[in-house]
Amino acid sequence: MSRYDIEKFDPPPDPDLVCCICQCVLDKAVECPCRHVFCQICIERWLSNRHTCPTCRKRTRKTDLKPVLPLVQNMLNRLMMICDFRQNGCIDKVMLENFERHVKNCGYEMKTCRFSKCGQPILRMYIEKHENEDCPHREIICNGDCGLMIPLSEMSVHNCVSALKAHIEG
Repeated sequence: MSRYDIEKFDPPPDPDLVCCICQCVLDKAVECPCRHVFCQICIERWLSNRHTCPTCRKRTRKTDLKPVLPLVQNMLNRLMMICDFRQNGCIDKVMLENFERHVKNCGYEMKTCRFSKCGQPILRMYIEKHENEDCPHREIICNGDCGLMIPLSEMSVHNCVSALKAHIEG
């Protein structure tokens, strides 16, 4: 099954760039000797149970498959995709060839604050500021004698002696 559902594209892809097996945009496109094109994983799965092209039923084996022409791959790479984080506010449309890199770094991805007592969901673009400046559960070095890392929210009730005992025992 392709990773590229047709609803992720704007404008919609040309039907010739859609796999007839999974009905998604071609992913790692390969062609059969009869020149029909499919997602590599889709046609390999198909051929493990049947030994014919799904479109024309001509006899085909996995070893007969070959990558599509660069022209087809270039057409696929230029398709415009909607960011996975649109619901969080990202309005970017990205070419398929850059899509994974965009999603990996998109500022609109929801992350979770690293401090277990917080756990607040925060957009990637704000997480660093939240964890370093705003989170009431961020840890700071005790300004007393123990030198332990203490959640800011517990600083007013922190007892160095009790904390050191717990630290040694734990």
